[in-house]
This record gives sequence, C-alpha cells and structure tokens, in this order.
Amino acid sequence: MNTIPMINLSPALKGDMAARRAVARQIDAACREIGFFAIKGHGVPESTVDDLHRTGLEFFSLPWRINWQRGTRGV
Repeated sequence: MNTIPMINLSPALKGDMAARRAVARQIDAACREIGFFAIKGHGVPESTVDDLHRTGLEFFSLPWRINWQRGTRGV
C-alpha cells in the first residue's frame, strides 16, 4: 500500500522559479501516482485548521437530510 505524499509548499511560496517548479513536479507526481496529497508549509494558522476540522466533524455528525438542505441552498 502506498502512503499519502506530504508536500511542503513553503519553497513554492518563498522561493524562486526553480523551487516553484520542484514543488509543481511533486504535486504532479502525487496526482498521477496516488490521486491526492497532503500539504504542509502553507501558511494557514493552526487555529484555522483546527476550526475547519471541528466544523467538518460537526457537519458530518448531523443527519444527512439536514446536510443536504444546507448544501443545496441557492443551487
């Protein structure tokens, strides 16, 4: 079984074009070989990531009918 690739985005955000291309190659390879990847070095505060995780858990703990109604507003 393959592991989920962990890609560090900070070289692409802070580096030169060569660093950006290197990160892009990692993303390309992950998408082609596995289909998805995890990221680090993105600059999003940990508190924001924690809030997103908590909100996702709350959303998916609700009955599906409630989630469906919330997800289709304005569609």
